[in-house]
Amino acid sequence: MLPLEKRFIRSDYLPFPDSAFWRVDYEYNNPFQFPCAANYYFQYTMGGDTVIQSHIYRKIYRSAVVADTLSCTDPTQIPVAPEVG
Repeated sequence: MLPLEKRFIRSDYLPFPDSAFWRVDYEYNNPFQFPCAANYYFQYTMGGDTVIQSHIYRKIYRSAVVADTLSCTDPTQIPVAPEVG
């Protein structure tokens, strides 16, 4: 049996800055029923905060939904951008 050594590394909490923003890419590809592909990306920003039961939470806003690629053989089957993501 080998001796095991446990080491814990402490990392300090670093909050997101108020000017933080990021992008989430969403890809939809259904090649079987009606060949269709769609790529969307979402822009997120942070702004303000709110208090719930004495805990402070940061607010996250989705500021943009951009359709990057839409390619479908049946134009009635184009997927819409998801409400969450």
